[in-house]
Amino acid sequence: MKKHLLYVRLVREYLFLILVAVKLLVILVKYLGPALNWDRHAKLQS
Repeated sequence: MKKHLLYVRLVREYLFLILVAVKLLVILVKYLGPALNWDRHAKLQS
């Protein structure tokens, strides 16, 4: 029984970490994506 509870706790912690990682990736894409595209566009023009 205790092993089962430990397993559930581990799964919850991993799911939480995965959710945090996904949120960070989304934020990075939102902020860095346009910046990278803008840099490429500026280089192409100059």
